[in-house]
Amino acid sequence: MKNFDFKKFLGIVIYGLAATIYFGNAHAGIKTAKSYDVLPFPVELKKFETEIFRLIDSSYSTDPQTKKSYYNQKFSKQFDDTIKNFSDLDKRLKKKLLSGPAPQGKYIRIGNAHYIFYAICQAHWCNVTNISILYQPEEQRMVGRLLYACDKHEFGDMNKEEMQVINEIAPISIDDDDCKFAKAQK
Repeated sequence: MKNFDFKKFLGIVIYGLAATIYFGNAHAGIKTAKSYDVLPFPVELKKFETEIFRLIDSSYSTDPQTKKSYYNQKFSKQFDDTIKNFSDLDKRLKKKLLSGPAPQGKYIRIGNAHYIFYAICQAHWCNVTNISILYQPEEQRMVGRLLYACDKHEFGDMNKEEMQVINEIAPISIDDDDCKFAKAQK
C-alpha cells in the first residue's frame, strides 16, 4: 500500500476549492471587472492632468516641481457655480473642500464617453466631507457627488453609469461617530 501524500492531497483540495469559487462566481454572473478604463491623457488635455485645486485656485495653481501653472478660468467658474448650488449647506464649503488632499486627475473612459475624474476632501474629514467629479472638457460638463457631513448630494444630471463609476473609484466609507460629530459641527 502506498503512503498517503498529505501535501498532494492539500494541493488538490485547494485547487478544487479555488476552481469551484471561480467558476461558481462566473456562473452566478458576478461582475469582477471595472466599469471604466483608465487611459493616458491625450496631448490636448494635458493641462487637466493635475490635482483639482491647481485648476480652481490661482494661488495654488503652479506645480512647485514643474513650475507650470494649471489654473483654468472656465473650470474654476464651473466648479464655483456647482459649489454655490450647495451654499445653503455651508457658506465655507469651497474653503473646506480645498483644505484637504487631492490626487491627480484620472483620464477615464466609460463606454464611449471620456471623462477626467477628480476628488478632493476636507482636511482631516475626508470620510465625511468630500467631492468626486467627472468632467468632460469638450462638453464642459461637470457631474458628481458631494458628501457633506455624511449626507450625499448628486449634481449635474448624472446618469447611473457615471454614478456607478464614482462609487467604484471613490466608495463612501462612513464612520457613525464621525458623522454624529460632523453633523453637530455644521
